[in-house]
Amino acid sequence: MYTFITQYNSPNYTPGSDAKSVWGKPRTIEAIAGHWWDDPLNNPSFEGVLNTLMNPARQASAHFVLTGTGRRVAMLVELADASWATNSANPYSISIEADPRCRDEDYDVYGELVAELWATYGELKLIRHSDVVATRCPGNYDLERVKAIARTKFARAEDNFGMAVNKPGVPAPTPTP
Repeated sequence: MYTFITQYNSPNYTPGSDAKSVWGKPRTIEAIAGHWWDDPLNNPSFEGVLNTLMNPARQASAHFVLTGTGRRVAMLVELADASWATNSANPYSISIEADPRCRDEDYDVYGELVAELWATYGELKLIRHSDVVATRCPGNYDLERVKAIARTKFARAEDNFGMAVNKPGVPAPTPTP
């Protein structure tokens, strides 16, 4: 389980009702788009990325920002709205900005969040930001590993975010060295 933080509301988003006029496609939820905050060599912080994605001058946002440090997930944009993270995929994706260190604890929180989204929307495909636009994002994240971890979690659509738990008797995937 992780701490779900809801105190942030990014001004950088397109209301779902405006998605078609802005993006040429209505707001739908068909995929989860994986991102990382920045190159880990730059030593980015959870608080720093929140400040960046809350800044109107940056014209960028995400639905979620996560870190395994302290097991935290912040929601910045409501799921009914389109975040500004994945370019042409904005109107149909849920964007997750993940801690770029790609540690086991980051993967575990990522898997829990994906399991919770799947509980509500079905097993959405996971796409990389780089699948949509030329970028290094999401860095070294292995989305197959995220999916494998999500399948070891139990989540219910009627529960709040941050409530996913390990399925009884299902071994967690082996950490990558």
